[in-house]
Amino acid sequence: MKANLGLFDKAIRIAASILIVILLMTIVIPVPGAIFGWIVVAILIITSAISRCPIYGMFGVNTKKNLNDKAHSYYRNQKQFNLYS
Repeated sequence: MKANLGLFDKAIRIAASILIVILLMTIVIPVPGAIFGWIVVAILIITSAISRCPIYGMFGVNTKKNLNDKAHSYYRNQKQFNLYS
């Protein structure tokens, strides 16, 4: 499984899970909604920990920057300018 979550997405997911936990612990959310809230928190934390979001995978979204792709494209661009070397 290839990672598809960038650092910013991880930070947003962790911040959202902390906010939901605070709301759940202060009884702002009623009990039936609390079960759903704990499930959402678990999903957010798990996807942040493994850097993989299945929904992103279904739609082909990738927010993780891959430095190897940049290096490869740089090398490819340099090679095309040196055709006669």
